[in-house]
Amino acid sequence: MMTERNDQIRGGAPSNSNGTSMGPGREMPHNLEAEQGLLGAIMVNNRAYDPVSDFLRPEHFADPVNGRIFEMCAKAIERGQTANPVTLKRTFDQDEALKDTGGAAYLVRLAAAVVTLTNAADYGREIRDCYIRRQIILAGQSMAATASDTWWKARRGNDIEEMDADKLLAHATQYLDEIQAHGITKGEYVSAVSGVDVAMERAETIWREGAEAAGASTGITDLDRRIGGLMPGRFYILGGRPAMGKTALALRIARNLARQGKTVGIVSREMPADELGARLLAMESGITQERQEAGDLEQSDFDKLVAARMDIAGWPLHIDCRSTTVPEIRRRAVRLRRKHGLSLLVIDYLQLLRGVGASVENRVQEISQISMALKALATDLEIPVLALSQLSRAVEQRDDKRPRLADLRESGSLEQDADVVMFAYRAEYYLAKEEPMQRSNETSASFVTRQGAWSDQIEANRNLMDIIIDKHRSRGTSTVRLYSNLAVGVIDNGIRGFV
Repeated sequence: MMTERNDQIRGGAPSNSNGTSMGPGREMPHNLEAEQGLLGAIMVNNRAYDPVSDFLRPEHFADPVNGRIFEMCAKAIERGQTANPVTLKRTFDQDEALKDTGGAAYLVRLAAAVVTLTNAADYGREIRDCYIRRQIILAGQSMAATASDTWWKARRGNDIEEMDADKLLAHATQYLDEIQAHGITKGEYVSAVSGVDVAMERAETIWREGAEAAGASTGITDLDRRIGGLMPGRFYILGGRPAMGKTALALRIARNLARQGKTVGIVSREMPADELGARLLAMESGITQERQEAGDLEQSDFDKLVAARMDIAGWPLHIDCRSTTVPEIRRRAVRLRRKHGLSLLVIDYLQLLRGVGASVENRVQEISQISMALKALATDLEIPVLALSQLSRAVEQRDDKRPRLADLRESGSLEQDADVVMFAYRAEYYLAKEEPMQRSNETSASFVTRQGAWSDQIEANRNLMDIIIDKHRSRGTSTVRLYSNLAVGVIDNGIRGFV
């Protein structure tokens, strides 16, 4: 009888994680009738498997036998075979773990007990819901035991290392992240017209509101016009040599979005949160970071810093200086999105991240792994990811210092994975290093002429930054020329136009 099987499960206390017992008088969350109803429905009509195939797994079942049967059905159906009591009988009879259910007769009883096929999806969601609840309970018990046991044993002289609070918190977070992953439903095939509808909606928005309205606005109009804003699910790379203003531009974009009330996450491996904070203060107050750190301030300057701090406090801008791998970035980004939403994730910078499992001797392979993982992160969380990237020293060895795709450091698949690749370039920086000196055989007049030409070039490029868009999956390449004052982190249209 089916009820005998249910009583057997409810009455026992299995040792595996699917067990339904919490101790005397209490049971783990479970619904054996839903499990049996779903299995019966699948064996009567294999189409009942379709609505649950995307999210339900064998380990989600409270009764391990039911989970094993679900796995058998899934394998048969996904091979294009029929799953019913007759086709599964041989496998069932040969499985030692299934003999205590009464043999293949249990399959027949499951199929015979089905009343309706329409509840398959509801049964599946109920099974997964109970599983997640059980995992939360088990995680809580484990966390409580670990926190208590290591503390007591360490103080009683046992040869055991006490876990500090940060390690305990990291373990707890990992537990919950793993459980949360079971709540994410993977995507299925969608009809072509659904994609067309999204494209139509975007086209209408652009038509009515302007080209820069396609994605989240960077706050820099000319840049928005060229790249269409920052689109959800897209992976952007901003490359440049040191001192080109990559971080300043990324921070300016993050600040512009945050001022619109959009949540931005910044993963910074290059500089600590206090240095980023000093840059933000400079942007808002006009008081350079150099003056802040030198104490070269008047009362009016300090008042500006206080006012800037109050403005920044209201922004949904969050900084992560601890993540070193993409899985760590993903976990923290998922939590940030769950709590506050997430409109943009900035990585500063890509080459400072570490791969997981990749050989450190093969840096190109490691960077390729990181690049693919960041693209997947953008797609899965449906957010734009802007990753800063260093360029190789080959740029410095050329007469033309303007960067190109081949200059992406340890590029691997960077240019392949990215939807948009941009480079920050400031001619003023390189010109300043090339101040002419009078040659031994050069007349004074000739030297003055050369020096004047150099001064004219410096002046023509003063406070200018070119954003070279060298790859865009859906638009052409171009260059945007912007005004830049890196001392206070101001980068804006100022000088309008395209090169």
